[in-house]
Amino acid sequence: MIEFYVISQKIELALKQAQDMYDKAQSLGNHDGMREACLCLMTGYFNTLRYKEGITYLNKAFELTSPDSSLATQIDLLTKAVLAYSYLHDNDNMFRYLEELNNAKNRLQEEGTTVLTNGYTNLYLLIDLQYALYYTRLQRLRKHGNICRKQSGISVHLHFFLIG
Repeated sequence: MIEFYVISQKIELALKQAQDMYDKAQSLGNHDGMREACLCLMTGYFNTLRYKEGITYLNKAFELTSPDSSLATQIDLLTKAVLAYSYLHDNDNMFRYLEELNNAKNRLQEEGTTVLTNGYTNLYLLIDLQYALYYTRLQRLRKHGNICRKQSGISVHLHFFLIG
């Protein structure tokens, strides 16, 4: 129901429902429910341009994720983190979570899991697109850094690696 409220632009109602969901899961000691509620809260806050609050709930979702969570759960959470930080142009965090996402995808492949086989294509595409975006942003920074060096004499060292 929360997603329906988000889609129909009833964001404050979605936030209230997500908070109620969190409170209920917390009273039951259900960390998975609390994590999912945090992700709903993150989405709601992002939709109302309250990014700081959204990131707070994203971080809380990570705290609520146990190390022995399924790879599918980890991939879901990491995907949301990559997209959130990409949207915010926070390249350092985007790259950090992108690397973790890529590692989780590789572990899933090593396990030989056939679940979500069709979903792999989307995951590969997401990872490749986000790496391309990251390196494109670095290239823009490098060009900007060259202009700054010429104007101010500051030495800027950026390493630009292309993915083949």
